[in-house]
Amino acid sequence: MQPDTRLGALMAGEFEALAGVCYLNTASSGILPRRSRMVLEDALRRRSAGRLTEQDFMPSLSRARSAAARLLNAAVDEIALVPNTSVGLNLAASFLLQRRAEGDDRPTIVVSDREFPANVYPWLELERAGFRVELVPCDALGRPDEDALEARIDRDDVALLALSAVQFSTGWSADLARLGAVCRRREIFFAVDAIQAAGVVPLAPRAADVDLLAAGGQKWLCAPWGTGFTWVRREHITRLRPLHPGWLAYSASQDFATLTSYDRDLLDDARRFEVGSLPFPEMLAFAHSIEVILEAGVENIRAHVRALQQPLIEWAADRGVLSLLDDAHASGILCLRTRAAEHAFAALQQAGVQCATREGVLRISPHLYNTSDDIDRVIETLDRVIPE
Repeated sequence: MQPDTRLGALMAGEFEALAGVCYLNTASSGILPRRSRMVLEDALRRRSAGRLTEQDFMPSLSRARSAAARLLNAAVDEIALVPNTSVGLNLAASFLLQRRAEGDDRPTIVVSDREFPANVYPWLELERAGFRVELVPCDALGRPDEDALEARIDRDDVALLALSAVQFSTGWSADLARLGAVCRRREIFFAVDAIQAAGVVPLAPRAADVDLLAAGGQKWLCAPWGTGFTWVRREHITRLRPLHPGWLAYSASQDFATLTSYDRDLLDDARRFEVGSLPFPEMLAFAHSIEVILEAGVENIRAHVRALQQPLIEWAADRGVLSLLDDAHASGILCLRTRAAEHAFAALQQAGVQCATREGVLRISPHLYNTSDDIDRVIETLDRVIPE
């Protein structure tokens, strides 16, 4: 199976450097499109020649916010640009402290066990402030137990639920709307780590009753390191203040010619949560990368990736290798559990296949730039190390 016409054109025009390369490790780092690379190279040349100006700054950031908003079908005033997912999740942690100062004394933060550390450590740090983190056990396969999560948050003591839209070591795609409905009814803050979903799984945080969603750009969005966004539900924006404000979060800093009035009025949109001077060439490349994803269409990408995964899922079933996905919770990540995972990983590396192991499983993560030839190489290699 080859990419459809739209994906094929993008692959030829944007990812031509991948020709002959079997790259199946997008869950670690996505491939930078040609147009994004050219944006960065142009900025470096212009800076070296003294031709990069202040007039490049704001339009680049505006384009990045606009692209992120389109990805989520959200309003641009709900988007804050951030350097990584952790900054966005720590913003949610600061919001929780503000809610406590305003009289919300609920002590419990609920997190699914086996989450990526970026979605655990911000909450553990809040235990120093009197909160209690409760890790809800996963199912027997290490996947979030949504029944258990729903039952646990439907109680009076819960202040926040933190969950990844897609789990890094199983590929499990969460039913955010199901859990968000309980959070909305209970007035629980719902924070979502979307780095393993944005760009390959459709996201609609407002419809799913999410309060804050954060994603770095370097994986499925195929953007540079040090780029990302945080979506903040509009109802929270003017009520909550940044714990670590950047200088550009204030109205008085928008005119660079008069910066020393020190007016304390924060901007009335999500830019108030941005953390100072952002790397605007990288953020412009981030915008271009998201525009590639939007041109392809996230639904088209998901269908393409799912079709690529299917032969490998069928192969695994024939070999007695456990696949951790089902149709209702599929994502771009396919994890295979076998006692020979490390041996299989070494063989795939030797065969020129770039993938990963995480938490004892073999992780294969194709994207829009992959073809069935890549999956065929994986199956041919695994056939040699995991016989019938």
